[in-house]
Amino acid sequence: MIPQFNSHWFLSQLFWFCMVFLSSFLILDKFYFPRMKSVIRSRKLKRIELEENIDKLQKASKQISEELDYYKEKVDNVFNKALERIRVDIKKKYDCKATELEKSHQVLIKDTDLKISKWKADFINEFKAKSKDLIEEIINKIC
Repeated sequence: MIPQFNSHWFLSQLFWFCMVFLSSFLILDKFYFPRMKSVIRSRKLKRIELEENIDKLQKASKQISEELDYYKEKVDNVFNKALERIRVDIKKKYDCKATELEKSHQVLIKDTDLKISKWKADFINEFKAKSKDLIEEIINKIC
């Protein structure tokens, strides 16, 4: 038979087991558990404090995000207005340059037309003079 279950010693062993367990529990309860409780309590308080800080930071982050969106929208509006003004200025300058170029082209076209008309007139006059001489020569040869 196993010595632990011997009926003669069983009650004695049970008594000492209870005494050792109870004394260990009392020692732990007196010295170790209070320290554990204080650590757990301080960690719980720290966790609560951190959760409150997280909530505050989330609210602040949301507020900052809203402010950034507001300023981004403002900057976008200012940028779009400036861009539109630049487009209008460029269009005006382009139209002005186009008008100037058109005027200069008209002047060039008139000058060219005048030169062509003069060349044509000179050519016709020269052609008439030479053809007159040729006709006279042909008539002289025929007659």
